[in-house]
Amino acid sequence: MSRISRLLLALSVLIVFGFAAPTGFAEPIVIGSNVSANEYPVGSKDTGIGKYQPGAIYQQIYSRTRFSGSVTITQIAFASMNRLGTTPGGDVTENLIISLGTAAATSLDATSATFASNRGGPLTEVFSGRLVSTPALDGTFDLVFNLTNPFTYNPANGDLLLEMTTILSTTYTGGLLVFEAGFSSDVRRVSNPFASPSGTVLNYGLRTQFTSGPTAVPEPATMLLLGTGLAGIGVAARKRRNSGSGNST
Repeated sequence: MSRISRLLLALSVLIVFGFAAPTGFAEPIVIGSNVSANEYPVGSKDTGIGKYQPGAIYQQIYSRTRFSGSVTITQIAFASMNRLGTTPGGDVTENLIISLGTAAATSLDATSATFASNRGGPLTEVFSGRLVSTPALDGTFDLVFNLTNPFTYNPANGDLLLEMTTILSTTYTGGLLVFEAGFSSDVRRVSNPFASPSGTVLNYGLRTQFTSGPTAVPEPATMLLLGTGLAGIGVAARKRRNSGSGNST
């Protein structure tokens, strides 16, 4: 193997490991208000009225202005609250499908009451199945969905659409379970606890935390070594050309 070939091989290894090194998770993005509480769609009441029924759809749309650029969402979380009728230490069981996509409307105010009309294209299923957890009931983001299929969102394409479809109604062993929610100019929700093609539109929704990352970017040392290696290859190539020119008459 020639010297230049060895240098190219070494640089290839450097690039792979240098660019693949994660720099850590970006700061979570929190959207929505916490001045109220709501059970839709992941909370539960003792009666059926406050429970989302199998097949029911819940949509929440978030303003694109809350995102500074493209992000790969790896986790979605909601914050439980303590309300009259709630027993601490209970277990909540969620069984649903979560999908993410881009909203069809050009503004939050144009959100439709028809679920299908809010989908700006095919949705990406990011979570499906059963999740069991013990809510802290203290306003922390403790209902955490780690996405099995991370979603890359580009705000240039429109507002972010979150859609949840109930497989089985939420159960909570502590009775009443609600999550931080409230009216917000950055959020719209379309809700109907029963299986239906449409729901009620409100500038209200669950306070939501989106976690993204990690991102892979080259470290300064990697870039320095890469530049030095490329310069070395250039020098070696010139010497080889000069040597070849000197031998030809």
